[in-house]
Amino acid sequence: MQYMFAGTPDTRSGNFSMSIISIGSAFESHNANDGYHSGTFERFRNNLEVIRNRVEAQYLGSQYPQGTALAGKTFDPANGTVSKHSPDVMIPAFFAAYTGRSARNSALDFFPSLFSMMPNWRVTYTGLTKIAWFKKNFRSVNLNHAYRSTYSVGSYNTFQSFMSYMATSASWKMCKQEIPSLPRVLT
Repeated sequence: MQYMFAGTPDTRSGNFSMSIISIGSAFESHNANDGYHSGTFERFRNNLEVIRNRVEAQYLGSQYPQGTALAGKTFDPANGTVSKHSPDVMIPAFFAAYTGRSARNSALDFFPSLFSMMPNWRVTYTGLTKIAWFKKNFRSVNLNHAYRSTYSVGSYNTFQSFMSYMATSASWKMCKQEIPSLPRVLT
């Protein structure tokens, strides 16, 4: 049971895990001659600016919420903007790069939709022992193949008292400067 005092934020917490397909980035070759360069990591780095621009675009033309020093004024990135190194940007950029999606139209939320969930698999074939040569030389022969890739958020806290903007996941972070931020802390 959590006891709340007046003025303290209302929080919700939990964890999240889903299966995804990231096999396209799993078998990239690396070698010492190119400094172990990773094309997928380069896509991630390039995605940072694309995602940052998309997150910031949610605020363009909007007004700062009531209760802030800039209340009623139009959003101006000069007062504080989205950092490309914030979790709001890095997590969607990572997810897009490592699942082979375009950063231009991938989800901006930490919790992808159910339509993003893809199956993992395990296949076992035991029929080789029906072939005479295998039956004569082996007691059993099993061929197995499995694939597993999981996207997990180990722990999150959602601050319900953040001021939501336009019913999206974007919110205003209340601090000395009004900086757009998502209302979550991930660990």
